[in-house]
Amino acid sequence: MMYYFIYILEWKEKLENILDDKSYNWLDYYYII
Repeated sequence: MMYYFIYILEWKEKLENILDDKSYNWLDYYYII
């Protein structure tokens, strides 16, 4: 579970870099999966 959570955080950071949109929080990314 912890590994998966860390994976989410890393994916979140990558998406933020691509989208450059800070209006989303990590929960929004989590529900996308």
